[in-house]
Amino acid sequence: MHQVEQGDVTKSLMKAEMQMSMPMPPSHPHAAPKPMLMNVIVNTLTEQRVSKVLPNGGAELLSTTLSQQATVNGQPSPIPGTPPETLTMDSRGNVKAKL
Repeated sequence: MHQVEQGDVTKSLMKAEMQMSMPMPPSHPHAAPKPMLMNVIVNTLTEQRVSKVLPNGGAELLSTTLSQQATVNGQPSPIPGTPPETLTMDSRGNVKAKL
């Protein structure tokens, strides 16, 4: 098992693809007899930096979103900014707290 050190950095890219079915209320100007289907793709690049190594072998990590992109039915869609998060992990990599 790798021993973490203060300042260690890991980056990860997550891609999520989903299809949503959204019924429109009858009063909506674009109401249809069938629910509207929306294909959504989200790409998120995050960085996890070890800010402190704990005596029990765990660590505090600062997780920062470096970039996010989303498309809905092939069209770019804005994503609100995500503030950095501090995570406390045990020596096995399990998240124990989110600050």
